[in-house]
Amino acid sequence: MKRIKFHDNWKFWKDNDPFELVFHVPAEALDVTVPHDAMFAEE
Repeated sequence: MKRIKFHDNWKFWKDNDPFELVFHVPAEALDVTVPHDAMFAEE
């Protein structure tokens, strides 16, 4: 049986366009591990 980890290798970036991922991942996207709380990055 092959074990696959789904919590690694996710990307996060702040953008208002919900379809951005369909077109491209921006260069400023951060590598994150899920679970991830984006509010920690907010001021």
